[in-house]
Amino acid sequence: MEADEHNTTYHDNLRKSRIKEMKPLINGAKEAGLWFHIHTFNGSEYWFSPDELEAHQQEGRHLYSVVLWGMLDPNLKVKSLEKKIELYQQQLETFKARIK
Repeated sequence: MEADEHNTTYHDNLRKSRIKEMKPLINGAKEAGLWFHIHTFNGSEYWFSPDELEAHQQEGRHLYSVVLWGMLDPNLKVKSLEKKIELYQQQLETFKARIK
């Protein structure tokens, strides 16, 4: 078996395994209105609706281990972003005031 063929088979098997492992969690998240959240090893943060994550994994993307995913209320992220906007707005106003 050539290396490319081996890698393709490995990735396809991994994709199928992860989809199977995640299916109960995806169904539960859909029922509860939760989204999937993860901080990756390289420092990236992702938030996906159950449908989005399912589509990504079908495409072979975001195949992280089931134990790394959290399920959270997406409104937590909304509130976090709103707070950041508020803080940046305050910083902007403070900085503008210093210019005058």
